[in-house]
Amino acid sequence: MLEIHYSQNNGPEKVATYDKPSDFLSVEYLEVPPFADSDRVLRVLLDGEEFPLADRTIGGLFTALSARP
Repeated sequence: MLEIHYSQNNGPEKVATYDKPSDFLSVEYLEVPPFADSDRVLRVLLDGEEFPLADRTIGGLFTALSARP
């Protein structure tokens, strides 16, 4: 399971969950994705463990997950 803790425009923390990382990647390919690339990522859990992220934006998360085998 993928759990994304994020903030839009420095607003309150929100949480989005997906069954698997590919579900998140799929929705980001939509014409109007649910997140802006610049939305700030506060924390990411992948299968219950902290996922390290160098670029703490939705765009950075997309790039990091896309690079995973």
